[in-house]
Amino acid sequence: MLLPFTLLCIAAAARVMGSALELTHPRLDGPSVLGSSLGFALLVGGMSSIGSGLPGAATILLFAAGLLYLWLFGRRQLRLQQPMLDIRAFQKPYFSLGAVLVLTIQMVQFSLNILLPLLFEEGQGLSSLSSALLLLPAVLICSVMTVAAGKLYDQVGGKVLIPLGLLVMTVGLALLGQVQPGTALNQVALLNTLIYFGISLAWSPNQSNALRQLPGRRQADGVAILNTLIQLGSAIGTPLFVGLLSSGQSRYLKNSAEQSAAATVAGLYAGFRLSVRVGAAIIAAALLLSLALWREKAGKPQPAVL
Repeated sequence: MLLPFTLLCIAAAARVMGSALELTHPRLDGPSVLGSSLGFALLVGGMSSIGSGLPGAATILLFAAGLLYLWLFGRRQLRLQQPMLDIRAFQKPYFSLGAVLVLTIQMVQFSLNILLPLLFEEGQGLSSLSSALLLLPAVLICSVMTVAAGKLYDQVGGKVLIPLGLLVMTVGLALLGQVQPGTALNQVALLNTLIYFGISLAWSPNQSNALRQLPGRRQADGVAILNTLIQLGSAIGTPLFVGLLSSGQSRYLKNSAEQSAAATVAGLYAGFRLSVRVGAAIIAAALLLSLALWREKAGKPQPAVL
């Protein structure tokens, strides 16, 4: 069902949208493509191995190999006359901060779209349609508020909106991390809506604030870096949080004297709470990092990236 909409979006973009930046047509560098692909794949593989029963040494080896390939990739970019990705953008501290926030927010945001349907369908026996309807209010609030947050960013900048959004996310995740099998589903949906309200406040202002740190010649590289981190956050966050859920559930069932359907559901909720609490801790750390924005020199905000 998504294919017709995808094709329609591609056709409309090709017809209506132009290029906002000058095209430089850099040469595609084979070793760079290989290094980045292997590096990210090994990092994701290492994250996926958490809670899978793979020996800890193998997980560490996957992470180490991934980091090595990414280091080699970065080193090559600095030596190329026309780098595939100009990582000198990370020399700007507030761009680096924005990149870290993009990664952490996306890790939690994308993973919630996996964890909550698992909870609704396996823990409460709901259908896929019912689960989607419970998630719909959060999506609608986020869609509307993202536009509003962009307008607010144009007026007040990011040092208020970004920490505020992360604070709302932290509170919502902390509350969601307390759910029990008897918690009403509408309460879970309301907490999810609160979390997405926080996401909408922080998401586009953070990207805009990061990109405005870069000169025009590095804007394209900045966009590419942020887009890469969005994909990486999705790829890393999902196995991490699903692995934590599975690990928490297994530990609960192992320590439970009762092995029944009710115990399985209780174990699922225990794993869900563990996963969400880790997510709350990650976003809380991101909130503390975002307070550094108050030290940023005031400048004219650029239009928010939606």
